[in-house]
Amino acid sequence: MAKKEISRNPGLKAQKSENKKLATQKAQELMTWKKNNLTQKRFFSLEEKEQHLVEKIYLIFVQVCPDLSWEDYLDRLRKSDNHDAITKTIAKKIIRS
Repeated sequence: MAKKEISRNPGLKAQKSENKKLATQKAQELMTWKKNNLTQKRFFSLEEKEQHLVEKIYLIFVQVCPDLSWEDYLDRLRKSDNHDAITKTIAKKIIRS
């Protein structure tokens, strides 16, 4: 029944097609970035499974925010990681007091 609903709704079909194009384009940008930044230790020091997870999450986020670049995404992850480290440090200091 779900297939019939999709085929009757051309807007949904067009959106799925656009999402695939966007994901393909962003995946190509990601591959280009990886090729150009092989010495970037923060990303490539991760295990292969972890790298794939970060890439997949990025491709999901891109569907919600198409203007998000890979570099911006990595920068946001870095800032979030720094924030987590600072938060943990503060929490440890509070617990010790």
